[in-house]
Parts: sequence; structure tokens; C-alpha cells
Amino acid sequence: MIIKVMELSTAHITPHDAFLLDQRKPLMPTVIRYKYSEGYFVFVPGGVDDIKDTIHRASEEGHSEAFCAILALAREQGCKYAQIDRDGEVYDDMPTFKW
Repeated sequence: MIIKVMELSTAHITPHDAFLLDQRKPLMPTVIRYKYSEGYFVFVPGGVDDIKDTIHRASEEGHSEAFCAILALAREQGCKYAQIDRDGEVYDDMPTFKW
């Protein structure tokens, strides 16, 4: 199977988002992610109700609006994952954060 991945810079998430992604417990996390040295692969749920639930729960757990918007945009684009990487693309139409 071939899947789509949205790649973007870690500049599009806040330091607190990175902290939360670093601290995620492995058992049934709201945001399913794989951490690597340059960033994260974040799973994007496919179902409409699933993505809404994930975004709602991620927001309640302290993730930024910008992070939640990344999940929503990746889902809109049919992506299975968002790759948030320190060398990823910086998009002019998305908020950025210095950290």
C-alpha cells in the first residue's frame, strides 16, 4: 500500500506541543506518534468522527490550535501521517513559532 504523508517543519508546532509529544505515554495515547531524532510522525485518523475526537482530545490535553490545525489539514489532504521534522517545509500560510 502507498500512503500520503504531509511533511512540515517543527516551526509549525509550539514548544509545548513538542513537550507533549515527547511525554506521550505508550498505552492508548490520544495522539499516536513515532518520535525520531529530527521530529515526529503523527498518525492522522481517517474517519470524520475519529479525527474530530482526536483533535478535541488533543486540545483538551494542551496541544495548540496550530497543532490541531495540522491534523485537520493532513486529514483534508488524505494523509495517513503528518511528518513534523526540523528540516521540513515551512509554509507561509501556516503559523510558525520560534523555539
